[in-house]
Amino acid sequence: MNVCYKKIQINDFKPGTLLYLIAKENIQLACEVSEWLGGTNQYIHQLNSIEQSVRNRQIMTRSNQFVSHHRIAKELGLSSGWVRKIIRERRPSLSPEKKELLNNLFKLAKRKN
Repeated sequence: MNVCYKKIQINDFKPGTLLYLIAKENIQLACEVSEWLGGTNQYIHQLNSIEQSVRNRQIMTRSNQFVSHHRIAKELGLSSGWVRKIIRERRPSLSPEKKELLNNLFKLAKRKN
């Protein structure tokens, strides 16, 4: 750092900026953020997109515990269609070999019934 952070004061930061908000809590951190990101355009996600990530992780955890789509939807206040869509988008797709194996297993199961 060219200027010792101990000489920098809160008034040296432009009010209303992210660096100003950081500097209100920790001037040294604000200086480090300025060095690291200064002059770049960084996108900061809105809190609701972070909350959606948490919710989607909860959906996948419950789905992996074999909880029904309907129950997950009720627990989280979503429609079951929306829960199915989230699971479908995040669950890895099966390889052609695994799809064929599952199809053969279903055919065998149908023959026994």
